[in-house]
Amino acid sequence: MFETNSEPLELALSDSSDGRHEWRKVNSDAAGMNFEFEGGCSVGTSAKFWALGTLDFIALRAVNLSLAPIPAALEDYMFVKLVKSGAMLVESKRGVKRFAAGSLLVTDPIARYKQRFDRRTELVALRFPRQLLVERGFRASLPDLCVPNMETPDARAIGDLLLAIASQNGTTSRALRERQGAHVLDLMGVVAGDPSTVSRAGRSDVTFSRAKSYIAQHLHDVDLDVKRIATALGVSNAHLHRAFNAADTSLMRHVWSCRLERAAELLARRYIATVTIREIAYRCGFQNAAHFSRAFKERFGISPREAASYGVPDTQCPIESGVKE
Repeated sequence: MFETNSEPLELALSDSSDGRHEWRKVNSDAAGMNFEFEGGCSVGTSAKFWALGTLDFIALRAVNLSLAPIPAALEDYMFVKLVKSGAMLVESKRGVKRFAAGSLLVTDPIARYKQRFDRRTELVALRFPRQLLVERGFRASLPDLCVPNMETPDARAIGDLLLAIASQNGTTSRALRERQGAHVLDLMGVVAGDPSTVSRAGRSDVTFSRAKSYIAQHLHDVDLDVKRIATALGVSNAHLHRAFNAADTSLMRHVWSCRLERAAELLARRYIATVTIREIAYRCGFQNAAHFSRAFKERFGISPREAASYGVPDTQCPIESGVKE
């Protein structure tokens, strides 16, 4: 719901009827939730929103407050929520359940639920378009709350990641927030269920998206090839080829293009003075520095050494000089 380059939105509750009305309206519009004040004092309640690329991050401090999804506003979204402190009551079709500090849950607004905070509580949440899960091959709807087992190391690691993002308070760069959003999305299969949540329907668009994500994370692997990628995704070599052909490219052409783009990015880093071109070649999956230099010049029209000194024509990043061969 937020633009990628939006500034963080924050509004703290003031102790007046006008202030309560304004706070409820602004935050209901921003979150797609109906915020309602329960009995008792709610001073100290606040909410902050910021963008992680195509995802929205929400940090909520609440007391004597309830909120429920507005279906029309959130039909295309899902949430991952972590109780940072205090406790949250969730009313769903299966009854009322209390979630203490450290609890992690995935909620689908279509399933209808209501959250209540009857004591001072801190909650962090990630709101994301459900279509992004479909593109990664995960299921994109839940019949009820999904509650990962926080005794498992994987679930705890995701909780720690959400807390780390919350501690940054939306002050990091737009580029970093976009990467954080993409990384969290790739972990949704862990918090939304077991490996059976992964789609095996064989859709080419899903396979293409999952393959691109896998390739981006394994560019350093010199043995990255069709068989390795197909095995990791659980599809046949032929299906993987068809998925890339449908996108008017070939799998290995995509791999080499990504490797060269990553090399151009590394050449633009400020720490480049301490890294040799040979090391960059290895980091990007090239076994031979000479082969890397030839491929780089063919792609960008200049050598890696020239790129380090004068910049890469197709790269927007500033280039630092001082790279050694």
